[in-house]
Amino acid sequence: MVIAGLIIGLLAPFGMVNIPVTVALSFWIVICVVGYAVYSPLINACDILLDEKISARWLRISLGAFSASLLMSLIIPVVSNAFFDINTDYWSQVGAAFFQTAIIGGVISAISLMAQLINQQKAQLQQSQHELAEQAQAAEQAKQHTDKLTGKQLTQLMDKVPLDKRGQLLCLEMDDHYLNIHTDKGTHMALMRFKDALALLEDCDGLQTHRSWWVATNAIVGVEKDGRKTLLRLSNDVLVPVSRTFQTKVNQLHLN
Repeated sequence: MVIAGLIIGLLAPFGMVNIPVTVALSFWIVICVVGYAVYSPLINACDILLDEKISARWLRISLGAFSASLLMSLIIPVVSNAFFDINTDYWSQVGAAFFQTAIIGGVISAISLMAQLINQQKAQLQQSQHELAEQAQAAEQAKQHTDKLTGKQLTQLMDKVPLDKRGQLLCLEMDDHYLNIHTDKGTHMALMRFKDALALLEDCDGLQTHRSWWVATNAIVGVEKDGRKTLLRLSNDVLVPVSRTFQTKVNQLHLN
């Protein structure tokens, strides 16, 4: 406020050009300090107390500034008489002072609204940055999970799949001397022995459910029964049979 008073005093507004600089500076410093003590609490009070009655914040701030301007118009003549020899009666000075304080109140209202807009944009930016950080963290966690599943050995298996069908490995299905590799992007038949593929998947999160099937654990979305047969439904709607040989391992997953 002192700096603001110095700047206004040097500008010499409201016909104060012929007044000594030291007097003008002192006057405006006092006015700015007192003005801050009046405007700040009244604007904040109106903003808080009228929040439920008036939804538009610009209107609450304007009412607070208007109330502060009325009070300042009563204070300015007292300060002016302390610095200058004024022959005009007090109430005439109040009328003239209100014109000046109304201008000040309008400027303060505009500044407050600009500050509100800046703070809102800053909050939105921080929120966006926070969301982006969360998305980046989620992506990194997903990558780490994928890296755990797709180790060097799994990469050797996925190299047999065309690029357009490479994705999350869901299951393997033996078909004679061929191997159906099911991913979330489709199925590809590769010339490969099932047991060789199983050797590559030793460290992967999955299990063999049948002499012809292997499934990734995170691809299982449900368990179904067909008579006495157990079937695992995968995320791609493929039904994988579970033979009695591997039933115990499947039960250990506690899928029911």
